[in-house]
Amino acid sequence: MPALPSYEEALDRVRSEVVPLQRSEPVSLEVATGRILHETIRADRDQPPFDRSAMDGYALRHEDLAAGCSLPSAGRVAAGDGTHHAVSPGSCIAIATGAVVPEGLDTVVQHELTDRGDLQGGPIRFDADGIKPGNAIHQQGADARKGDCLVEAGECLDSIQCALAAATGAGTVQVRSRPRVFILTTGDEIIPVDSTPEPHQVRNTNALLARDLSERMGAHATGHAHLPDEPGVVKNALEAALGDVDLLVTVGGVSVGERDFIPDQLEALGIRTVLEGACIQPGKPVRVGLDPHGTMVLSLPGNPVSVLACTCLFLWPIVHAMLGATAPLPWRNVQLGEATRASARRQQFRPAHVSIDGKATVPEWAGSGDLAHSSGTCGLLSLPMQSDQVPEGTQLRFLPWPS
Repeated sequence: MPALPSYEEALDRVRSEVVPLQRSEPVSLEVATGRILHETIRADRDQPPFDRSAMDGYALRHEDLAAGCSLPSAGRVAAGDGTHHAVSPGSCIAIATGAVVPEGLDTVVQHELTDRGDLQGGPIRFDADGIKPGNAIHQQGADARKGDCLVEAGECLDSIQCALAAATGAGTVQVRSRPRVFILTTGDEIIPVDSTPEPHQVRNTNALLARDLSERMGAHATGHAHLPDEPGVVKNALEAALGDVDLLVTVGGVSVGERDFIPDQLEALGIRTVLEGACIQPGKPVRVGLDPHGTMVLSLPGNPVSVLACTCLFLWPIVHAMLGATAPLPWRNVQLGEATRASARRQQFRPAHVSIDGKATVPEWAGSGDLAHSSGTCGLLSLPMQSDQVPEGTQLRFLPWPS
């Protein structure tokens, strides 16, 4: 049997098969945060659209500003005032932050550098040595010119980008439609969460875990079904689910046991195998296939920590690619806060805590069935393949849980 690919090799193999979805939909800016933009947002006019005062003070011609000079005031300009104010040479005008700087004036001097003589009906004396032309004026078009790109298609919208869209007059934006995901869990030992288990049974935590994570990753979980370990039932359920989704996620039944029917039934349905296992822990039996119509099938091992890790390591990049997102997943470097054991045979991805100072610690675990040890962790830590301990202070890659 050929050697299993590394995680990076496995992921490259999978991503090369993902075709970005072409569907899009309009959504209100109020709910657009976190969605992937489909159409570039462009400025509908210069930003700012006029020479804008950046301070409360007095607008004037710089050539009239001399040490210790006094200038009469021609009135006031408030923010939102659309009146044309004519200010003759040798005069100034009081101006508010955000107001239009009258034509011909090229400098604003903040109140703090004046005696505010106009408040007593007299001229304004300026103590403004060193003030340069253009002071405290936000020039028209300094931020963007009409037609300039404000947010590129493919970016994940945040609050700032939604506000930029609002500045163009958009009440809605066109975003990529979320990939439709259906989840099939398997296993005779699995029962619904609201049932009372016999000693040989466990509740179905994997369905909730996979569904919640897929939604957080940007997909739309359309539903879930649980299957007994019966090949005919498995095949029929796989065939029915493939018709209406972009991505089918199966959980359990992918190893080499006598009752692991998923691989054979996928093959019987004409699913082309893209990935058959990876040199990782947890998640070694992970599989990826592609049906003739383009639906991708991600098959995860049944242990809950395997589901947790493999959804982050494979489902998230697949969804990301289907959305055509341009930013990478949020992997970052952290420092190992205390020595931990790794594996010489497989690359481990372990749930870990990361402190406020960026130090990562890996809790003890009892294997990939031990979901309890993951409680309170904040992401996956990638450990190198080595037989000895990974020493404190080692720089490692860390992927936060999707939010």
